[in-house]
Amino acid sequence: MSYVKQDESGGGDTYTLRAAQSGSDVDIQLDATTGADSDVKLKAGTNITLTEASDTITIDAAAGGSPGGSNTEVQFNDGGSFNGDNGLTYDKTNEFLKLGSAAIQEDTTMKLHVVGSDASLCIEDQDSSTTQGPSIRFSRIKTTPVAGDVLGQITFRGEQNTGSGIVSYGSVRQEIVDPASATKTGRMVFKTINSSSQSDKMQIDSQITSLVNHNFQGLIKVNNQAGTAGQVLTSQGPSADPIWAAAGGGGGSSFPQIATSPSGDYYIPFALPPLSYNILSFSSTTISDDLIFSPVLFTNDTTITEMGTRYGGGTLNPFAMCIYETDANNMPLTKITGSEIAFATPGSSFNVATFGSPITLSANEFYWVGFTNTSTGSNVSITAVASASSPVTTNGTSFNRSTVSIFTGTINSLPATVTTSNIVAGFAAPFVFFA
Repeated sequence: MSYVKQDESGGGDTYTLRAAQSGSDVDIQLDATTGADSDVKLKAGTNITLTEASDTITIDAAAGGSPGGSNTEVQFNDGGSFNGDNGLTYDKTNEFLKLGSAAIQEDTTMKLHVVGSDASLCIEDQDSSTTQGPSIRFSRIKTTPVAGDVLGQITFRGEQNTGSGIVSYGSVRQEIVDPASATKTGRMVFKTINSSSQSDKMQIDSQITSLVNHNFQGLIKVNNQAGTAGQVLTSQGPSADPIWAAAGGGGGSSFPQIATSPSGDYYIPFALPPLSYNILSFSSTTISDDLIFSPVLFTNDTTITEMGTRYGGGTLNPFAMCIYETDANNMPLTKITGSEIAFATPGSSFNVATFGSPITLSANEFYWVGFTNTSTGSNVSITAVASASSPVTTNGTSFNRSTVSIFTGTINSLPATVTTSNIVAGFAAPFVFFA
């Protein structure tokens, strides 16, 4: 074969290719008919092979060599050579990676398995900042998320007994409560198995909801206070933390007390002897665009389905009544949902109505039944205990045998929350009937 180089005058020198050979390097010698001989060399680079045959030089990529180890073993650089090991394998059929030489005894739907007597996983963060740290992220990408979607779960599994198979003994999952961007809410749920039955045991969202009994073997602290001997954990109403207080039930004191009262009078249920009058003597209380309360106390948890009172005479005008929970001073504060009953056309004697669903009142907790006339200027007379607003003093403590009221402004409805600063001593307590 020839290589012809043309000069500017149209002539040229002719060179003949000769003495080519195979190997990693191939010399190409050009024999000039005029001028000096020249040598041109093709040199094989990394992973390149040069082969000459029949005046043809073939340039190929060098072979990478044969894989090491056995089938499914992931290849790695082992001292400069390809190698594999049964401690690192990839299952192409089921698409999972396995670390460890032991056989998998769980299902093969998981994409990463760490097996063996020393199976473990370490995530090590070597960042020196105070905001970094090792992390595991569970992300569920779903275009239209809905309440109840599970975002991730950690499951704890083990043998039932020898040869009986593997089961789940517990799990922790995170789920969506509300996916709306403005009100997005999540819930973490702890689940365990008991007597072969799986069930949720605790939920954490805006509060901790425990679904099992508690067996405390250590201190019970409220606001870092464990209380002293003889004290009991005592409710302060729905909007306040409980406190440790002397046994006796109710709130911070054994009897309701108006916090702003100059005399610090306590108020007792109208039928609680020996401080009350004979409850067979009746009077009446007139409600005139006001809010009048009657105290209620049960010594046992009591579920009620009906509530009512007795009209005290005069024009039959509409009124309503409901039940309030108490604050730290056992004064009325928050209306119990579903407890309001309205009498648009009351009868001249007993007026009783049924709740939409039963209501349970706790033992030794003070509650207050609130009354108001629902038509402005249309007074309502309710039968009451025959007791004027007069305190009785015993052992240096003043007890008021009447009730409490709110006279501020014009009131013709039962508020969801009572403004306790407006509470003052009232008239004789209206009678309340439960069933």
